[in-house]
Amino acid sequence: MASNALPPIPPDIARTAGPLLIGYLINWGLFGVLSTQVYFYYLAFPQDMRRTKVLVYGIYLFEMAQTIMLTQTGFATFATGFGDLNAINHIGVIWFAVPIMDSLVAFVVQAFYAYRIAVLSRSMFMPAVILLFGFLQLGGGLATGYFGAKAIHFNDFLGKKTFISTALWNGGGAMCDIIIASSMTYFLSKSKTDWKPTKNIIQRLIRLIIETGTLTAAMAIVNLALSVLPGGPTYFQTTSSMLGKMYSNTMMVVLNSRARIGNVEAISTGTLSSEYMTQRTPVFRNMAFREDEENGPGPP
Repeated sequence: MASNALPPIPPDIARTAGPLLIGYLINWGLFGVLSTQVYFYYLAFPQDMRRTKVLVYGIYLFEMAQTIMLTQTGFATFATGFGDLNAINHIGVIWFAVPIMDSLVAFVVQAFYAYRIAVLSRSMFMPAVILLFGFLQLGGGLATGYFGAKAIHFNDFLGKKTFISTALWNGGGAMCDIIIASSMTYFLSKSKTDWKPTKNIIQRLIRLIIETGTLTAAMAIVNLALSVLPGGPTYFQTTSSMLGKMYSNTMMVVLNSRARIGNVEAISTGTLSSEYMTQRTPVFRNMAFREDEENGPGPP
């Protein structure tokens, strides 16, 4: 009987188990936010282009798969493996569900913005730069996942090679997000129109893109900083579990910002792509997000 006894739980177990648990909980919370945003998109933009719908629903299913995988891992760690230090230290499918899936979602969102910038700028230079850093962060994420699969346990994961791959993953992502926010702000601010509803949409998009780009870039930088802390704690698992859903949620915020609740005619302009335009959405006629034309746009 004594040989089957589990080793005593160390007093600093929270340094390993705590970030994992918090990361799983926040991941579920962000998935709930994403579900609400996707449902709003489904109601508001039934006439969007098919490729945009494929992008939205494809990312949503991908994020759902990640949440299911992390839930299974959390159950194995804190339920069936309760009290077992090996279960807490075991990477399991996290090597795939976090760095690989997060970097794939980030790349898709970054490519989406690169396409929008190509439409706005009528040039391929900035989109090419964005895709370059996007591929850099994707390669870093794939490499981080590979090293995680080889390590098997968290205490064998952190090392020189992992630091390099994590730096490429998060550093490339942060740089890409900064370039996207700067480029979108510049090209949208060059859009000239005298019609106030269109100007309001442009101002709203600029504000949202700056906010969302800053948020995802800051999250990537924090994730990188936490992954190089001395002593090998798993604090980075909290931010890593959030990263992919931060990208998908920020993309949905920008897409849904086109909605003007009420029976509003479509706006036509030669500068903005039609996918950024407000559409007729009578289904929202009685909802409480009506925009005040005199005071500018309400909250996105």
